[in-house]
Amino acid sequence: MQNLKISKELFIALLRYFFGNDSDQRSYIEKELKQKLNCMAAHDRYTKKLKDKSLLN
Repeated sequence: MQNLKISKELFIALLRYFFGNDSDQRSYIEKELKQKLNCMAAHDRYTKKLKDKSLLN
């Protein structure tokens, strides 16, 4: 399993949401995690494309 970096702001929002019962953080957390997931998927597609291209040469 690989490690994943998140911003300090997202980490604090997660702590407030889960341990401080601050439900106002939910929309921010969802937005940030979706953005992170999209970036990870784009990176995976890019590296797969590079790998496939290097196998063809």
